[in-house]
Amino acid sequence: MGIVYQIMNGNIPPENPLLAGHTLLYPWANHWLISGIVSTLNTSPANIFFTLNLVYLWLTVIIVFKISVFITSNKKSGIFSAFLAVFGMTFFSRGFLHEKALSKLLSILNVHVDERAIPVFFKFVSSGINQLGILLFALFLYLSIHIFSTKSNSKVRPIYWLGFFLVCTLTTFFYPIYMPALVASTFACCAVMFLYGKKQFLSKIYMTLICLCVGVSLFVPYLYQIAAEKSDAASISIGIFNPQHLIHNGLAYILATLPLAIVLVWKREALRSAFLKKPVAILILATVTIVTAGLFIVMKGSTTSVEYKYLILTCFTIGIIGGIAFKEFYQSNQILAFLLTTSFLLPISAVVFMVNSHLPISQEYREVGKSIITTNPSEQALYDWIIQETSSDSVFIDSQRKTTVLGQRQLYIGLDLEGKHSDFYPARLDGWWSESARLLYEQGYPTEILELRRRVVEDIYDRTKTQLNDELFSELSKVASEHATYIVCRTESIESKFINDNRFKKVFSLYNFALYQFST
Repeated sequence: MGIVYQIMNGNIPPENPLLAGHTLLYPWANHWLISGIVSTLNTSPANIFFTLNLVYLWLTVIIVFKISVFITSNKKSGIFSAFLAVFGMTFFSRGFLHEKALSKLLSILNVHVDERAIPVFFKFVSSGINQLGILLFALFLYLSIHIFSTKSNSKVRPIYWLGFFLVCTLTTFFYPIYMPALVASTFACCAVMFLYGKKQFLSKIYMTLICLCVGVSLFVPYLYQIAAEKSDAASISIGIFNPQHLIHNGLAYILATLPLAIVLVWKREALRSAFLKKPVAILILATVTIVTAGLFIVMKGSTTSVEYKYLILTCFTIGIIGGIAFKEFYQSNQILAFLLTTSFLLPISAVVFMVNSHLPISQEYREVGKSIITTNPSEQALYDWIIQETSSDSVFIDSQRKTTVLGQRQLYIGLDLEGKHSDFYPARLDGWWSESARLLYEQGYPTEILELRRRVVEDIYDRTKTQLNDELFSELSKVASEHATYIVCRTESIESKFINDNRFKKVFSLYNFALYQFST
């Protein structure tokens, strides 16, 4: 939400609210959209994130349902496709109810199935941008199927191409990490359609590729802006020459799709029947499934295992296909089908665990108009002063990162010096989803900058040190020469470092909270 407030303050392209003075190396288009809605409706970003998540989920389910019904003309298939693609297609993903048993099994097999990917529903309960990317990918599948299935003289075909062009454009703008899947899948589908129909599909292939290339190229400057400064920590490489990586991700994919794959093989006659009825649609879904599976297996993120995002797409697509076979499975053995679908819901229990883990926070917050405020009156007075009395480009040094949301300003560097650190359960960080330092490293900012700023902040808040060193003053002077720079004191114990130094001026004080402005 700090990104939303940065954009609302007029910073476009926005700087990183957790690293003042540095461009945000993250696709911020969705936050730009949300900032516009927040300003229009005068409500908090949290409300808009929640509402849009519901809208994205609803639209995604409808599109999947429509794809399946288009192929089979059977609403039961549509329901199963929507369930498998979005809510659950395997029990080989950790959930609160079966985590211990599954962890033992996976450790024996030496395989890790990334629980961030399955079920896809997980992505619709966060404040990120994955959910819009999934919706756009569902639209991509729907439009691709209809472009190649519609007769050449159909009056609606231009509408499908316009939609396809917009999907390519919006995916590039809102969630470019899915762009490789979009491009690779489009070229692969065009190749398959050429081999399947020869000259019959040539005009459609040409127009589809034109829409793709033009749609993607429109936002090349935007892609350069968010990616040009990334360090190797955020790079994505091809792991085709890394057998260990290929085996690991290959086994993870097999395990993730195994229950549904068994049903697909068992009820293959249902797929054969669907292929005879709508061969183009089945070919496109199968092609995209193979392409996205290949991207997951072959691609390798340096520090974040970012390839799991392609596991989301391949499981999403195979879930659509699986619904066709699962309908036949349900009709032949309802009890077994019920038990299997129930087991597919086990991973969703992790959502309940996640929500419960967020409840114990140090203080409560409430929403007033566009702002999120704390119930601590003294602390809220500090944030009110910051919003009213400081410029939007001011830089704050703080031991917590609340200032980015409650004070709507950017931090010199976001740290969690007073939070509970945990790599695997970041929700324990007093309500925050992930450690701020981890986010900065994974986004690809130079390590030397992060380490220098971290040392400066830790030195300021180190209660064992009575004065600041020369390196700290030198670094603060660089920042203060470009932005008004403030230091937030949340306890009286560190104020002794600033009281007798005329370079620090106290501008706010209330109970334990104080704010010092640094000037050169």
